Amino acid sequence: MNLLDKFLNEYHLTRYRISKISGISNQLLGLYTKKGLADYPIWLIRVLAAATDQTTEEVINKLEILETASDNLYGVRTFLMKYNCSFPQEELNFYRALRAVEALNMDLEEMKFDRFEKEEHTNIEQDVKKALSNATEMIETIIWKRKNGDFDIDE
Repeated sequence: MNLLDKFLNEYHLTRYRISKISGISNQLLGLYTKKGLADYPIWLIRVLAAATDQTTEEVINKLEILETASDNLYGVRTFLMKYNCSFPQEELNFYRALRAVEALNMDLEEMKFDRFEKEEHTNIEQDVKKALSNATEMIETIIWKRKNGDFDIDE
């Protein structure tokens, strides 16, 4: 199911109902079923906020959470699935860091966890969570350096 319909389902709403409430055509709303959150215009966020009695910030946060759950996260989702782990808050933090990288027009490649795979692990869930947190910190450091004009990120 697409992001828009997932969101609406959580509030027992349909695109048809939103169309009637807002006056925006159902066909126009349907175009956003093929798009990700980054392509949602502010008017759509405001319509969803009004229809669900939330703030725009709450709607964006909920949409981010929904989108995070279906995003591959540049290979991290596969890594988490391999170890049967899920850490919703850490995954959301990672998702937000990735979107910030994309907003800065920086290229990312699929993440690999070769070193992790070769290490011994006594508590795999704790170690996977730490690896995810470390990946987020690394990306946030790269973003910080990019924003501050320090492009030599290999220090």
